[in-house]
Amino acid sequence: MLRNFIAGSRNTRLTCLPLILLAILVGLLPIPGTTAARYALLTLLLLLILYRLLTRQQAWLLPRQWPYLAVWALACLYGVLSAAQPAYAWSEFKTEVIYGIVAFWLGAQLASVPRAGYAMSVGIVANWLSGLLISGLVVWTGIGWEQLEFTKGIGRTASLVSYWVVTMPLLFLTLAQRLVEGRSLSPQQAYIGWGIISMVAIWITLISNQRIGLPIVFGFGVLGGLWLHRTMLGRPLPRHSMLYGVLLGLALVAISFYLQIKFRFKNAETAWFYLVNDPRLVFWHDLLQQLVQTPWQGHGFGRETLKQVFPQLLHQDNLLWHPHNLVMSYFLYAGVFGLVALLGLFIVLPYQCYRQAQRALQEQTKLAATAWGVGICLLLGALLRNQVNDMWVRDNALLFWLLLGYVLGYAQIIRNRPSSNEVIATQ
Repeated sequence: MLRNFIAGSRNTRLTCLPLILLAILVGLLPIPGTTAARYALLTLLLLLILYRLLTRQQAWLLPRQWPYLAVWALACLYGVLSAAQPAYAWSEFKTEVIYGIVAFWLGAQLASVPRAGYAMSVGIVANWLSGLLISGLVVWTGIGWEQLEFTKGIGRTASLVSYWVVTMPLLFLTLAQRLVEGRSLSPQQAYIGWGIISMVAIWITLISNQRIGLPIVFGFGVLGGLWLHRTMLGRPLPRHSMLYGVLLGLALVAISFYLQIKFRFKNAETAWFYLVNDPRLVFWHDLLQQLVQTPWQGHGFGRETLKQVFPQLLHQDNLLWHPHNLVMSYFLYAGVFGLVALLGLFIVLPYQCYRQAQRALQEQTKLAATAWGVGICLLLGALLRNQVNDMWVRDNALLFWLLLGYVLGYAQIIRNRPSSNEVIATQ
């Protein structure tokens, strides 16, 4: 990609430039202090894609699932119109919603650009390698992730685990693309590749002490392996595979609890006390009691809304200054309308993707079915990860919309490609 840009002709450079910018953008997103750079890259990508569209180098594409996005945007707008501080809510709306819609549309157009998924995977792998390096330092020094001097300001694990959860499905799609379309990957290499990706994701999540991420990445690893084995390659499952999966899951839970004791608490009793007496449980109960009194009323938009509307609920240690739950956040922002819009996006849309995946499997378009399945994982992974801390904002939200637009757009166009119907070689 970079070599072609340097040594290629003018047309080759125009083809490679969006891919290079895309890889840099995806690589920069989780790094704090890069806001200006990420928006500059997003603008350049937008201009390049518009140039390709206006010169008819590619066709316009809008995923058929756009109404779910429109309803979500309207719910957010309702929150802005109901805000106690409209200026703040409108600023957040521009950042989270307008840029999110632009990223979604841009991702859909990038689905028509050859090797766009591979370019994004390059940026993702670079970040995963940095996470692997930091996790090694944590184990070597015996100091918690966020206590390392090296990671202060750039290694917030609550945000980083969102990055890993959202990007893991895209890496699987890239693996499937190389297995089917490019024929540059053998089945054995696909097994090894997905095994390494899964183990790295599990390892980094364990060391980062983000408990919510562990079942998600473990589930992705298992589901990806099953899909690769049964659907992509059409092979029977090994005997006792379910038992092995359960035992591995239990072992990961035990290791996670041990790491909690080692890096965060002094002993097992203290760790268990904090696990079963999480202050968020009381906080959510009190917030819900306030919201159900006016269920149809919106209160604003943005994570500072709780401070503005219900300052009496703020936790004494100032950690619980926003709802720490995505569903509760949208109930706060836009009342019942916000709940309906959010559940439509994260529950109904995955069901629609599931139906499309079934249809693609009936038509023997395995790559299209894989793309729909990746869309389901993106949506459900983001929803589950944000049940204990609302990190669906800023860079994480921008990345989510970019990847979702790409995956849904790719799934929509791949069904008509002959390569998606080809049988994978199994030798």
